Amino acid sequence: MRSAGLYVTIIMVVFLVPLIIAAPPTPHNVRGRVFNIDGESGVENGIPVSLNDTNTSDYVLTKVYAPPLPQFKGSYAATINASDGDTLIVMAWNDSYYGVNTTTIVSGTTYANVVLNIIRPSELKVKIIQPLNNSIEPIGTSFSTIVNVTNIGGLTGTNCQVTISFSNSDVLYLTYGQGDATHNLGTIPAGSSNITSWNVSVNNTGSSNITVEGVCQSDNITFDKLNIDTVVNITSKDTVAPVIMLEYPGNNSKLTTPALLNVTFRYNVSDSSGIINCSLIINNTINQTDFDIKTGISQNFTQELPIGEYSWGINCTDNSTYYNEGSSLRYRLSIISNLPPTVSNLVCDNPVGLSIGTTRIVVCNGTVSDDNGNDDIKLVNATLYHSTVTSESQDDNNNHYTNSSCEMVSESASSRIYSCSFLVWYYADSGSWVFNMTATDNSSETGHGTTTTTVEELLAFNISHNVIDYGDLKPNNISHPAINLTLINLGNVDINVTVEGYGTTPGDGFSMICEQGNIDVSNERYSVTNETLFDDMFKLTSSEKSIGNFTLYQRSNDNDFGNSKNSTYWKIQIEGGTSGRCNGTIIFRARII
Repeated sequence: MRSAGLYVTIIMVVFLVPLIIAAPPTPHNVRGRVFNIDGESGVENGIPVSLNDTNTSDYVLTKVYAPPLPQFKGSYAATINASDGDTLIVMAWNDSYYGVNTTTIVSGTTYANVVLNIIRPSELKVKIIQPLNNSIEPIGTSFSTIVNVTNIGGLTGTNCQVTISFSNSDVLYLTYGQGDATHNLGTIPAGSSNITSWNVSVNNTGSSNITVEGVCQSDNITFDKLNIDTVVNITSKDTVAPVIMLEYPGNNSKLTTPALLNVTFRYNVSDSSGIINCSLIINNTINQTDFDIKTGISQNFTQELPIGEYSWGINCTDNSTYYNEGSSLRYRLSIISNLPPTVSNLVCDNPVGLSIGTTRIVVCNGTVSDDNGNDDIKLVNATLYHSTVTSESQDDNNNHYTNSSCEMVSESASSRIYSCSFLVWYYADSGSWVFNMTATDNSSETGHGTTTTTVEELLAFNISHNVIDYGDLKPNNISHPAINLTLINLGNVDINVTVEGYGTTPGDGFSMICEQGNIDVSNERYSVTNETLFDDMFKLTSSEKSIGNFTLYQRSNDNDFGNSKNSTYWKIQIEGGTSGRCNGTIIFRARII
């Protein structure tokens, strides 16, 4: 039996297609002239001209360069890689106008003239003023990136903005809360500039470039391609020493112990590069060093110390390439066998109004506490003094008072309230005063506290006589001897004194009104020196007038009135036709100098 079979026939067909390979682009010469808007006069040398082959994307930038002859003015020439038949776009521009000529590359020289007859659109030029290339900025700091933005186009730029960016944002970044990466500049007229800036933070070690790009919504063609500027290689380096904060014991602390005391010294250190080690410094000598340091948290050293006076601090070295070393402040520490008393809750009479010509009691209170119990409080004294002197100054009625034994008014287990009184004289200086209470315990340890009060100004004086009795006089007689009226400053300010006189009512022109006739005000006279002739004395007036060469100064001598006391001398001449009893009034007034 013949078996059945399957036969497959394969027919092979080959199509031959001719392969056409275009010749590669070759240098082609392009020449032409650039004309002003009138289409006739050539432009000046230096005007930029760009050639763009749209087929090969080759781009050439050249400039007008022509001999100084009118027929050649505006000429340019350049070579571009192109193929015959390629489309060529030739553009030229100045500050205000531009022109375009689209033509075809030919086998020989391609000629293309351009007329600058189109108003140039807005175009931004961006220039980074700060920082400069290759700047070095400390890590952990910030700096300003300042940019000058100029519209170099021919039309006003609208909705203009600039945007900053960083090539390495791990090194540089915009400071938080200091604005966005894009700054809107609004409208920029042609030829005008705008300054803007960003605050940039330095985060890690390394380097980064900074780029700023500007654009306006009104932009069309970018001719000069100056709207992007970049500064390169901004390098961050850790040149900042570690920052160390001492936590415990505080400055001027006092700790107690019978003999030896384990003291824990706590601190906190921060640094962007990490810390290699920290050392405890006691009395300017390294006591111990720790190589396992964490930043931003409380850490400590412990050292046993005997009773004594110490200074302590911490030195740390960071893990940067510079191994910056930071030192803390140096705190004082006293280790003693007894805790000193403390003074608090101070209060004084305030304000203090002085008493004319005498003293007044000023009372100040405070609380004295002692952790060893109130029996350890041995003595409490106090000073009250003007802010221009100190607590240690000598007592002086003008500015310093002392109470050597303040009185206890109440007590608890570990505290007592004391009252301190001061007899303050009328001539104490006005202004700010300080109350200082000092407590001493049985171990001669002391504590003190202060508060302030205000002493008010006091304007007051006294006259030695309320009545001037010139005695019995005949008409035209002059009284003799002169009557002495002594004035004393009974306040705490320097004063001048004025006088005026009248017979019955102020301003009536008389010094005295008599039973028959009157005495003119000018017939009563005064002087600041005794034995002055009547004609040389000052005439009393009906209006207020200062006594010349006469000042009552604030008293400054605790034992004598000194120049706070001064005298005037008075006489009167009786007018003819006057008789009987005569009476008048003299008014003395004080004025603060």
